[in-house]
Amino acid sequence: RNIVVYKPSIPRTTVLFFNQDLQPILSKDNVRKAIAHAINKELVVQDVLNGDGTVVHGPILPGMIGYHEDIAKISLDRQLAKLLLEDEGYVQEDDREFRTDPDFEKEEEEEEEIVDDLTLVLTTVQSAEFIRAAENIATQLATIGVQIEIETVDPEFFFDQIVLPRNYELLLTGVLLSEDTDPYPFWHSSQTGENGLNLAEYTNRNIDTLLEDARALTDNEERAKKYHEFQ
Repeated sequence: RNIVVYKPSIPRTTVLFFNQDLQPILSKDNVRKAIAHAINKELVVQDVLNGDGTVVHGPILPGMIGYHEDIAKISLDRQLAKLLLEDEGYVQEDDREFRTDPDFEKEEEEEEEIVDDLTLVLTTVQSAEFIRAAENIATQLATIGVQIEIETVDPEFFFDQIVLPRNYELLLTGVLLSEDTDPYPFWHSSQTGENGLNLAEYTNRNIDTLLEDARALTDNEERAKKYHEFQ
């Protein structure tokens, strides 16, 4: 007897959000680029989902209005990532596991053994899948000299204590999308802070206009053009 296994595609993405307001290190373009160039997304999918997932390179998923395969992709290039960090002053000495943070300031009451490693805190929900993904990302970023401290939060408190007040430096979380393409709730500037789900706190007036115009259109081809430009 033949058995056919169907694997339904769910419009949910797992995203690593940067909070530049809470962590000034992430406000540096080269730092964000370095992190992106250092993470092998295929490896995360294989390790966490046994390969039963698809790597995406933009906010609009395959099959949705506005998706296009020619969107610019960030290459896996750890050598470039290291150079970008060095350009920002984050150097790694031969006897150090992680890079040093030149802006590190030790509190007076802290013990002497506190070191000035380049460290970021990654927050995620207490879920085996997300914790495994966070650990994978931490391991990968260690290869470019960035230390990641993982903070997990009970699902019961995750939204009210972490997401809503934007209480995170790096946030690894799932985003469930509707069948009808509408990136507005996640990328329009009106949705920053406690007003919405713009978890990257991203603001760009040109992007706002594109998302507003796309929402007002009923012609899907015209909407797709707006979303192409948005990406």
